[in-house]
Amino acid sequence: SVDLSAFKAYQKPKVRKVKVVKPSVDEIKSSFGKGADKVFKALSSAPPEEVERAFKEKGFFEVEGLKIYPNHVELREQEIKETGRRFFPHVVEPSFGAERLLYAVLEYAYSKVKDRVVMRIPRDLAPLQAAVFPIVSKEELVKEAKKIYQKLIHEGFEVFYDEEGSIGRRYARADEAGIPVAITVDRQTLEDETVTLRDRDSWKQIRVKESSVGDKLREYFEEGAPFEALS
Repeated sequence: SVDLSAFKAYQKPKVRKVKVVKPSVDEIKSSFGKGADKVFKALSSAPPEEVERAFKEKGFFEVEGLKIYPNHVELREQEIKETGRRFFPHVVEPSFGAERLLYAVLEYAYSKVKDRVVMRIPRDLAPLQAAVFPIVSKEELVKEAKKIYQKLIHEGFEVFYDEEGSIGRRYARADEAGIPVAITVDRQTLEDETVTLRDRDSWKQIRVKESSVGDKLREYFEEGAPFEALS
């Protein structure tokens, strides 16, 4: 084993008195015969205070089934000079890397729904708050979707825009990225100025006025309103 203790030297050597156990070799050999070596070994590591206390309380000190009496040892004090002391340093780690917290969040958020990965990152921890999609890549829908995207960016939201692939694939990408709310612009948007809000966790959808999207998101993220209450 590796000695992990450290040594700190004193400015001046210190002299102190300690109790020691000195075996009476002849007495031990006479009493224990071939077992004498076991007694010598046991006494070499026996705390003198324990040996002395055992003699006072029981009249003998027992080790490994052998009874050692006062005639077998000599308890005495001797002076030793110490130049320092050994100790085990205590390490205090008051901080740790942010990656541990990030891993805990991701592990807690990871889930699968119908073989699709959904990162259910709590809304107040999600790096992106909303995604904006045109339902198809038609010029008039793309233009309207980008207008909403720019407006939300201007209002201080963290927003992602995507028009690549089918709307189903875009929803799946948003779910994998842990984006709580998806905003979809479709042909009805051009008719009545409403958009679809989709909840990442329940996949429920509601329609709201385009002009109220910023307020709805503030209710959801800042006030903690449930998704259903946004309609």
